[in-house]
Amino acid sequence: GFAAAVLGVIAGPFIDRHGIKVFLFWSLLLGAVVHVAAWIFSSQGAGIETMGVLYVVSTIIGQVIFVATIAIFMTICWSRIAATQFAIYMSLANLSRSAGAFLFSFVAEDLTFHVDFLLMAVLLVLSATTVIFFDVEKNRSRLAALEATLDDQVHPNDEKPRQTRDPTSNASNSQNVPPDTQPLV
Repeated sequence: GFAAAVLGVIAGPFIDRHGIKVFLFWSLLLGAVVHVAAWIFSSQGAGIETMGVLYVVSTIIGQVIFVATIAIFMTICWSRIAATQFAIYMSLANLSRSAGAFLFSFVAEDLTFHVDFLLMAVLLVLSATTVIFFDVEKNRSRLAALEATLDDQVHPNDEKPRQTRDPTSNASNSQNVPPDTQPLV
């Protein structure tokens, strides 16, 4: 827990610079690499120390993946129903872990300890592959279009909010400010 939190603080600037999608993609691939290493080392009869280190690293990466997943969920939530939508996403994430454990129980006895690591690596690579197809900006534009459509339906005759300029900034402000709350300056 604590080590993952420290790693999250360290990784924050990377996320800010490159985006959560890139961060999640590389976290999933790193997790796959660690599981392949565990597969190789366990197949070669590595000691408990080596496997323990791989377990700790895998656990930290798992938490990083989980935090990145939470961030992805937050980016796809619509502000009007964000709390409910986020709760549903988290419930589905938890349910998927349970479903995965249930499905694994059918093949667990047929697989060796070593192959379990390889199977997990394959699943992580497949997950990273699906992240490639997620378009954060396209999702944001869809949410903005939905918001605009609903605003038009709820207030069809209202004056549209005007674009304003922040007098304290040289850049234009893209916030929509209703006419009755605009600054007097």
